[in-house]
Amino acid sequence: MKNPKVRTQDLLEKVDSQFKLVTMAAKRVKALSHGAQPLAAKKAKLIDTVLEEIVTDKITYENEKK
Repeated sequence: MKNPKVRTQDLLEKVDSQFKLVTMAAKRVKALSHGAQPLAAKKAKLIDTVLEEIVTDKITYENEKK
């Protein structure tokens, strides 16, 4: 059975803006491409692995105040 795709609506419930979601996903894809271990089942594409990590709360966005 094929895993269902992660829905955008589910992702946006985890992060409060599309910009933060894209930023977080891009940083995590970069980390995985440089050897970080995936926290969810590894998928064919890194972005799919990252989105699964986000929707299952394996990674979260932490707002940095400066």
